[in-house]
Amino acid sequence: MRVCDLCGLENPPEARFCMKCGKDLDPVTSSEVPPEMLEPATFTPAGAEESTRLAPGRPTVHRAEPADIEVYKQAASESAQSIEQQATWQEQFADEPAEIQQTDVTADFMIKAKSCDRCGAANPHEQRYCKQCGAAFGGHLPSMADDSYRRAPAAQPAGPVVTSYLSDVTPSASHEAAPPAGQAYPERRERRERRERTGALSDWGIGEWLMIIVAVLLVSGAIWFFFFGGRDALFNSRAGNVRKAGSAMEALGSFEMGIQVTLESVQAGQSGGSGKVMFEKPSATYWENNFSVMGKPYLVGLIQVDKRVFQTAAGAGWQAADPATSTGDILGFWNEFSGVEDLGNQTVGTSQCYHYRYRVPAKYVTSPLGASSQQGVSDAVVESWIEVGTFRVLRMIANVYGLEFDGQRFNARLDMSLGATGQPHGIKPPL
Repeated sequence: MRVCDLCGLENPPEARFCMKCGKDLDPVTSSEVPPEMLEPATFTPAGAEESTRLAPGRPTVHRAEPADIEVYKQAASESAQSIEQQATWQEQFADEPAEIQQTDVTADFMIKAKSCDRCGAANPHEQRYCKQCGAAFGGHLPSMADDSYRRAPAAQPAGPVVTSYLSDVTPSASHEAAPPAGQAYPERRERRERRERTGALSDWGIGEWLMIIVAVLLVSGAIWFFFFGGRDALFNSRAGNVRKAGSAMEALGSFEMGIQVTLESVQAGQSGGSGKVMFEKPSATYWENNFSVMGKPYLVGLIQVDKRVFQTAAGAGWQAADPATSTGDILGFWNEFSGVEDLGNQTVGTSQCYHYRYRVPAKYVTSPLGASSQQGVSDAVVESWIEVGTFRVLRMIANVYGLEFDGQRFNARLDMSLGATGQPHGIKPPL
């Protein structure tokens, strides 16, 4: 036997720690040590008071040595009552829990024995510390013996807990095992990876594409509304009347307008000439202007059929012109405009007309004058007289400023009046 030098309790030879106080028994001496060298016991072992908590009449198990399992079982067997006494005792204590009514010595011992949660060694139930590793039982504070034995934490199961009965299912068992530290559950990791985007267009869904399309449409609409006459087209009846005039002129099938050309500068004074413009479907227009600048004659011809533009000057022959800088489409005067102003209705001949002023690109005036590729020329400022009801353009004046001839700048003016309508002209490409 090994005697604890702290509490004086004799422990089994295989015990490493005292089963009463948890003291490390390695430096303790055995029972062969002279009694005078042992410290006297200072308190009674916990098992000595076992009989006091049992109900009256309950068979009392006398333990000679509570720490010795075999002695405990022998003492319990010798103190068993007869069958009649057991029956009487069971009737008296029938209402008590089944654990207390158990009188079989072996079963009683197995119920009262407890295993260590740390090392798994069996210990008598009244002990407060494990005889094998010194771990505390029943919430007792650990002694210094607990620090001498450390066991690695139990490994977590690799997979989900499988149960056979519904009663075995616990909240912890119904979930998958926790992953290693620093790692997420597989399902959560998969969901997170699905949410992560690379930023490429292939990751965009229907919602993203719809938002992009709506944003582009809104920006385009705003640009058209503020910079390309959208506001006038929606809220200004003047702009609507100008567009109606372009549709009415195209609906005539063909028409001819006479032209008066005027060029004026401070140094060279005023000069000019005359000309004509003929329009014929489909999108075929012919211009001819004959004028002089500072005594020098200019004869300019311009033909446009669909998108093809041809130009001649001073009898030099027809040549293809650049459609980006030259145009002969007279319908552009009523289709590509901005900033419409109402100058009040006026009478032209016997017809009541809308009188508007607006701007168009300069190429609609410079091209018929043979100067379409120049820089520094202002927009063309147009005044138009549109017949009320029919929306025919009876008269139109177009002015540009800064047009260059022979090194000097001129202000050019085209004054056009409507002539014959509905007559074919046979306009075709010259080349």
